[in-house]
Amino acid sequence: MAGVSGPTSDVVLQTGPTTDDSTNTTNRTPPHTNPDEIDEAGDNQRVATYLATRLGSRLNVSAVAVSDQAFDDGRAPLGEDYDVLLERYSAVAADIDAEETADRFNLTREQQRAIIDSAEDLNQTALAYQRAVEAGNDERARELGREIIETTAELNASTESLTEQYAALEEETDINLDGAQAALNQSQQTLSQAAAAVAQREFTETTLTVETNRTTLSGGAPVRVTGQLTTTDGEPISDAPLTVGIGTDTVTTQTNDTGRFTTTYQPLLAPINASTLTVTYEPTSSAPYLGATATQRVSLTEQADTELRLANSTETAAFSETVRVNGTVHLLTETDRPLDGIPVVLTVDGQRLATATTDRTGAVSLADELPADIPDGTTELGVAIDRQDLAIAPSTATTQLTVQPTSTSLSVDAVTNTTNTTTVSVAGQLTTASGEPLADRELGITLGETRLGVVETDQTGAYQANYTVPDSVGRTADLTVAYDGTGTSLTGSTVTQQLSFTTVGWPRLGIALAAGFVVVSLIVVVFVRPPDWRWVRRLRARVTNEPVMTPSPSDPSDMAVSSSPDADGGDANATAHRHSFDHAQAALAAGHPNAAVQIAYGVARNHLRSDNAQPAETHWEFYQRWQRTGRPEIDSDHLRQLTELYETAAFSPHDISMETADDIVSTVEDRFR
Repeated sequence: MAGVSGPTSDVVLQTGPTTDDSTNTTNRTPPHTNPDEIDEAGDNQRVATYLATRLGSRLNVSAVAVSDQAFDDGRAPLGEDYDVLLERYSAVAADIDAEETADRFNLTREQQRAIIDSAEDLNQTALAYQRAVEAGNDERARELGREIIETTAELNASTESLTEQYAALEEETDINLDGAQAALNQSQQTLSQAAAAVAQREFTETTLTVETNRTTLSGGAPVRVTGQLTTTDGEPISDAPLTVGIGTDTVTTQTNDTGRFTTTYQPLLAPINASTLTVTYEPTSSAPYLGATATQRVSLTEQADTELRLANSTETAAFSETVRVNGTVHLLTETDRPLDGIPVVLTVDGQRLATATTDRTGAVSLADELPADIPDGTTELGVAIDRQDLAIAPSTATTQLTVQPTSTSLSVDAVTNTTNTTTVSVAGQLTTASGEPLADRELGITLGETRLGVVETDQTGAYQANYTVPDSVGRTADLTVAYDGTGTSLTGSTVTQQLSFTTVGWPRLGIALAAGFVVVSLIVVVFVRPPDWRWVRRLRARVTNEPVMTPSPSDPSDMAVSSSPDADGGDANATAHRHSFDHAQAALAAGHPNAAVQIAYGVARNHLRSDNAQPAETHWEFYQRWQRTGRPEIDSDHLRQLTELYETAAFSPHDISMETADDIVSTVEDRFR
C-alpha cells in the first residue's frame, strides 16, 4: 500500500498480483440471470443470490486494486453501481429474512472505504518519510516514522475487522471473497514488515519495570509506585514522561538521571472494580525511543467519602428561565491530588437539567433553562456526583426552588368544507403569554359535545388537523380547543369558535329539504299563490326588470330586491320593502309566523348587502362577514337573533311563536322601512 525506503534498501508495501473482476480465478462466475426477468413468486432467493454475487465481485476487485496502491480504482467498484445493487438486494432481503445480510453488505463497503482512505494516507506518509531520510532530517524522519508505526497498527486492526465481515458474508450468502481475503492478508503482512523496518531504523526499544508498596488501595489510602525505564541494553532513559493510574484516572511523573521514578497514586475516578494499575511511557514524537508499558495487579476495596457544598443557587424561576447553582466537592480525607474531572449533575424535581465536571479545586458551576414539565410550586434543586462506581463515594446536596406558573395563549382558525361529507380544518398556535412557542403539547379538540381528537403542537407551537363532522352535530356548534397544562408549570388555555354547517351530508340534507318543502307549502296557503315564491319573483321583475328566477331557502338574499330608481325617479328598493312588509304582516295575520320571519330576513339582508357580498353566501356566512366589516346599520344582537330565527323558519319543522315573529318583523320594519 505504501513504499518505505531505508538508507541502503527499499521496503515496498505491495501485495499480490494485479487482477480484475473478469480474470480473478478465485471468484465464482456469477449466474447469467437478469433479475429484472425473474418475477415468479419463488424467485426472490435466486434474485438475492445473483445480486449478492455481483456485490461480492465488486468487493474482490476493490481489495485487489488497493493492494496494488490503485486507490481510485479501489473506490470505483464501491460507488454508485454498488448502491444500485445493494438497493435491489435490500428490496428482496425482507422476503428471504436477509435484512441483516443487506446491512452487512453496506457495513463491509463502508469499512473497506475507510481502509482505502487510511492506506492512501499511509502511502503519502511513507513517501514523506522517504524524502526526510534522503535529506538527512533525522528529527522529521522520526516524527513520520512514529506516525507510520501508529497508523499501521490502526490499519491492521481495521483489516482484521473487515476480514471478519468477509467471513460472515461468505457464510450467509455462499459467495466467494477469497480474492479480497488474500489481498488483505498480504497487505497486512507487508505493512507489519515495513513498520518493523522503520522502527528498527529510527527507534530504540525500551524496557519499563514497576513496583507498588501495596496491592490493596482505596480513595482514602494512596499507593506508592516506583520503577525504572531503560533501553533493552540497560541504558537509563532520563527525563522521560510517564503516566500512572487505573484506566483514564491517572497522574503524571518523569524519570530521573538513572531512569528511575517514584510517585504516589490516590484513585479518585477509577472504577471500584478495577484490578490493574498501569504505568505507560509515551515518548515525544521526535524522541529516538519506542514506547513501553508495565502493569501491576491491584484491587480497590473502599470508596473515599465526599461532601458537596452549594452556593449562589437560584431560588425562584419560571419556565424557560435559567436555573443556576455553584458547588464544591470536598474529599473527606487528606489528599494532595487535584480534584478536577469529577462528574456532577444538576436536578430539579428529580429531572436532570445539566452536567459538568469539577476544576482542580473541586469547584463546579451548573446552569440550564427550567423545562415546562416541572409543576409550579416549591420543589427540590439537587446537585450530586454523577457516578456510583468510582473510588470516591457519591454525595448529594439539595436546596429549595420555587417554580412560578406561566400563563399560556391559544389561538384557533377553523374552516368548514362540504362535499358529500362535512369536514372541518382546525389550525392555530400555542404560546406563552409573552409569545414563546410551546412545542410537543397535546391539545384536545371538541365540536359541540363531541370529542374530535387530540393534536400535538410542532416546534413553533403551531397545530393543524382535519376532522369529519359527525351527523349528530347541529347546524351550528362551538369548536373548542383546550390545553390542559396538568403536570407542568404552564396554565391551561381554552379557545372557542362558532361554526355553522349549511350544506351537510345526505341524512341532514334530507331533513333540510323536507323543512324547505313545509315552508313553501305554508307560503302557498298564506298568499294563495303558485309555489316557489312566485309573488316575490313578480315583485322583483316589476321593480328591476330582471328575469324572473326561482329562489331557494339556501340563498335567502333572493327574497330581497335590488335597489334601483323606479320610473318616477323614486326609490324602487323602498317601494319593494313596503310591499314585502305588507306580505309579512299578511303572513302574521294568517297565522304563519315562519313565512313572516323569512320575508323580514330577506328585507334586512338586501339592505345590508355590500359590494363584497357573495351570491351563494349562507345566512351564517353572511352574518360572519357583516360582523368583520363592523358596519353600524343594525345592532349585532338583533342581526344574530334575526339570523337564528330565519334558520329555524327556513329549515326547522317547528313553528316560531307568533309573538316572536311579530317582534322581529316590527324591529326590521322600524329599521329599514
